[in-house]
Formats: sequence, structure tokens, C-alpha cells
Amino acid sequence: MKDELIFRKMRLRFVALVMLLSMLVLGVIATASCVVMYNDSKSKISDMIDTIDFEVSMNETRPPNAIRERKECSYMTLDANYKPLRKMGAFDMYKESELNVLIDAFVTTSDSKVRVNGRYYYFRIKQNDSGYAIVAYDYTNERSMLITLFMTSVALTLGGTLLCGVIAYLLSNKVIAPARDALRRQKELVANASHELKTPITIINADLSLITADDSATVRDNETWLTGIAEQTGRMQTMISEMLELSRLDTGNIEITPTEVDLPDMLEVAVMTIEGVAFEHNITVNTDVADVKPMSDKVLLEKVIYILLDNALKYTNHGGTINVSLTSDKKNAICAISNTGDGIPAEKLPYIFDRFYKVDSSHSGEQRSFGLGLSMAKSIMDILQGNITCVSAEHSDTCFTLTIPLKAKSNRQRKNK
Repeated sequence: MKDELIFRKMRLRFVALVMLLSMLVLGVIATASCVVMYNDSKSKISDMIDTIDFEVSMNETRPPNAIRERKECSYMTLDANYKPLRKMGAFDMYKESELNVLIDAFVTTSDSKVRVNGRYYYFRIKQNDSGYAIVAYDYTNERSMLITLFMTSVALTLGGTLLCGVIAYLLSNKVIAPARDALRRQKELVANASHELKTPITIINADLSLITADDSATVRDNETWLTGIAEQTGRMQTMISEMLELSRLDTGNIEITPTEVDLPDMLEVAVMTIEGVAFEHNITVNTDVADVKPMSDKVLLEKVIYILLDNALKYTNHGGTINVSLTSDKKNAICAISNTGDGIPAEKLPYIFDRFYKVDSSHSGEQRSFGLGLSMAKSIMDILQGNITCVSAEHSDTCFTLTIPLKAKSNRQRKNK
């Protein structure tokens, strides 16, 4: 319950972060669009009005050429008493009372912009002893368009932010999945390690109790118990070493040294190391190896080979067979190691690469196994950017297949993803 609360907070923080970033990005885009449109309109209007060259003339019969060329502009001349003499453009459509209000605003304001009767004007006015000349542009429509653009941008920003928030919430489970998986694996690791350590510690305590029970007993008398303690201590040391190796693989801080690996020779040497034990159990080892030499890390690849051969030797039935083959396709070397035996039930097959997982804890061979070898092999193959798969069924053969890239994909330090 506590863990779910933590993950819920992580999801909400992720959603909040995505929404904040989305709002910032969309807000910047919307603001930039509005500013560009505003500056463009302002520049257009300013250039239209400020570049007109005109003078005050009470005797003119028609507007100056500079005015007539600007059909978007309105023009008006006034006498010294502010009485309109000539009008052009929008000024012609005003009633006398409305025009008087407009004229009063033009001549009394010190700014070049004025708002009259809900309309917005950008204007210039010139004056001499005989009267005034006014040229103006009604930018009410442009202003309305800018306001509409701004409101639309705000709505789109809020809508886009909300949409990103919904998408982020739907994807948040996938985003925090690695953290959830890491916590699960950590808990499993602690639980499984505790379980695996419990048996040897119990045996050691029991042996120590037997040793300390008789003060007169010699070392030779206690040889059986001391041997048991040594075996269980070695067992714990092996498990701790494998756990440390897995931890090192998980960090991904493994320096890869790709070289041409003589895989046929490596398999031949590895097979020779198990032939003695195989002979004792009447197990036949067959090899069918092609001349394939991939570019890979020799040390890591060799570790995987030995893990799979050791695993095959443990689970091959008495008088059974182990087959080792090596082929290739255009991109990969393909190494298959199979063995006869009890096989792996279909429902357990997906878990065989999990740490501490044992198909059958009652199996005699499993008594000296911690269930870490295959997990280690999987981690190594991930680092080598290869693959490991298993095909098996209950009461059938088991086959592990390694897919090893013929060419190294990178010569740098890699991280296990």
C-alpha cells in the first residue's frame, strides 16, 4: 500500500511536470505569434501614416496625392475654429455630432492613438495659422483580430496543456514501470537472498551447537560438523559472489573489449571441462561446430558458455545427451546448447531468467544452485547486444540458443538497458 502511494505520487509529479513544460512551450509559441502579429500590424499602420507627406492647405479642392494614394486612410481639413472643410474616407460616414466628438479627441490628445465611440484610430495632425489637417487610420478591426488571436492562443495553450496532461497520465504507468520493476526486483532479491541464506546459517548454527556441546571433543571428533560448516560457508560465499557479479552487470558499467572470438575453440575447451563429469553420469556430449568467429567480448561470452554447459550438465538425465552446435546467418553467430531430461513446464518457462528462480527445488542438482546463473547469462547477453532464448516442454529436451552479433555495434562502455 505504501509503495502504491509512492508510485501514485510519482505519476502525479510526472503529469504535473509534463503539463508545466507543455504550458511553457505552447505559451511561448502563442506569445511569440501574438507579438509578431502585433508588431507587424503596428509597423504596417505606422508606415502607412507616418510616411505620408502633407501640408495644411485651406484652398485645396481635392486631397493631396500622398493622401489619395493611401485609400485605407481617412483625411480631413479644419479651419481655425475646428469646422470641417473637406472630408475623405471614413470621415464622410460620420454624423456631425459624432464627427465633432472625433475632432475634439484628435486636437486635444497628445498621443498618436485615440479611442472614440468604440473605434480606435492612429492619426497625425498638422496645424498652421489657417487651420488643421488630419490623416487617420481606423485600426479597430486589426485590434479585434489581435484580441481574437490572443484569446484563441490562450484557449489552445490551455487545451493543449490539458491534452498533454491526459496523455502523460495514460503513459505514466509505462514511464514509472522501470522504477516499479526495480523496487520489485529489490524486494525479491532481499526475500530470496534471505531464504537462500537461511538454510546454510541454520546448518552452521546446528553444527556449532554440536561442537560446543562436548568440551572434551577434539578437532577430529568434530570433523564432520566442521566440514559441514566449511561447505555451508563456501555455499554462502558463492552466492554472495554471484550476487555481486549480477549487481555489477546491472549497473552496466562494464568495459566491453570487442575482439575476434574463436568461438569454435572456446566451445571445444568448454566441452572438455565437463566431459569427465559427463562420463561419470554416462552422459554423451555431441558437438557440431562451424567456423564462426564473431566480434565480441571473449571473457563475458565465455562466462555465458560455461553457465549454459554447467546448467545442461546438472539437468541431463543419467545416460542422456548434451548437444552443442554453432552456425551463423548474415548478421549473427548462433550457438545452441541442448540437453535431454525432464524439461521445463510451459508455465514456468517465462521465469527461468529471473533471479533465484528454480524450476524444481526438489531436484538433486538444484541443491547446489541458487538460480542466479541464467539471470547472469541474460544480463551478459544484453550487454553484448545479443540474445538468449530457451525452448523446452515438460518431459522433453531443453535448448538454450545464443544469438551473438558477428560485428560489434559499439566499442564504448555500454549500459544495460
